[in-house]
Amino acid sequence: MQERLLIVTPAFAPSVGGYAHAATNFAVAVQRFSSVEVTVCTPALEGHANGDQGTHLESGLTLISLPRRAAGFRYRALVEQVLWAKQVAQLLNSERWHKVLIETMEQPLMTWLLLRLVSAEQRAKIMVRMHGTNALEGFLTSSRLLHRWYWRMVSSNLRRLDHLCTTTPYYLDFVAEHVFAGTLPADKRYSVVSNVVWAPADAEPDSATPGASVDLLALGRLNKAGYHQKNFELLAHGVKTYLEQGGSQDLKVVVIGEGESRETFTQLLRQLDIARYFELHNRADNSTVRLLQQNARGVMMLSRFEGQSMFALEAVASGASLVVTQGTGSTSLVEDGRTGYVIAQNDPVALAEAVNKLMNAPAHAQREAVRARYDACYHPEVIVDAFLRDAGFSGHSQDGAFETKTN
Repeated sequence: MQERLLIVTPAFAPSVGGYAHAATNFAVAVQRFSSVEVTVCTPALEGHANGDQGTHLESGLTLISLPRRAAGFRYRALVEQVLWAKQVAQLLNSERWHKVLIETMEQPLMTWLLLRLVSAEQRAKIMVRMHGTNALEGFLTSSRLLHRWYWRMVSSNLRRLDHLCTTTPYYLDFVAEHVFAGTLPADKRYSVVSNVVWAPADAEPDSATPGASVDLLALGRLNKAGYHQKNFELLAHGVKTYLEQGGSQDLKVVVIGEGESRETFTQLLRQLDIARYFELHNRADNSTVRLLQQNARGVMMLSRFEGQSMFALEAVASGASLVVTQGTGSTSLVEDGRTGYVIAQNDPVALAEAVNKLMNAPAHAQREAVRARYDACYHPEVIVDAFLRDAGFSGHSQDGAFETKTN
């Protein structure tokens, strides 16, 4: 009998955004690189009524549309989570599934109810994959009653689950610190199952594409929150230090992002007298971003806090070296000193040194090293095989929890 995987996700193609991109890529990869039958349960899709079944046109995935309440209803999110939990519980109780993967910990009411609406046998099949902790950190620190209630449910879910997945060890550290007093319980299973992206076909820079010829690339929201999180000030001061230390006067830095802090960033570049080295774009389509990644000497991920960034993973798949800051989820993507650099947060001198090394490294050899690491550790087939092994699908050993390879 063909084994079946049910994926429950709050977003899926053709929706846009990080969750939709990550969940769609992963489901398609499992379908493509295994014999497992994959069904995706996700909120009402365009052209589908609540509860309808359909097919994802590009992959042949079976889709089941979860109920969605009309926008504007004050308690819409809570009602939706209750309805989702009931429908998923009905699916678990009425059909045979080998595993159920819930793509996010940020729908705590749905998960809390689901874990109580199914039998212990069915509950043992449920895995939850954490993609981020920003919302959870908000629940943890918020004074709002709803958020405090959400955090209690998150903590309860983590204690009740038998198997927790995360996209990066960064999130396991968060869970250990804030839920289990620093140590993960030994009677549970833990998996690090990376997101997946596909390596693009090699392309040459197109002079008609703005910024296609680029040395350093950065991307992120330039609103107040994003400007702080992505630490664009470190990028500016690091470039300034690099230039003061005799760096190339032909340096070109492309930054993609929009928001109210763009003017703040522009003023900083002028104050440091380095604005001529920067090219700022409000936005770029996916094909342009991938082209920039393919042709950049380095992609800057200088966040103060961040999980596993899809942008960073795409950069690695494109052969671009990353410069990332310590204490973030993208550090696992880098073999420090070989495929990129891990630097201390808020250290412009360290950033300048990393940029200098990237600018002086043989570009082709550097790109080949990054692509080789991607093929060995983050190619979709590698990730899918490890996930299936850890989840106990046929033909895959369940000896120990899987963690994405790091060397």
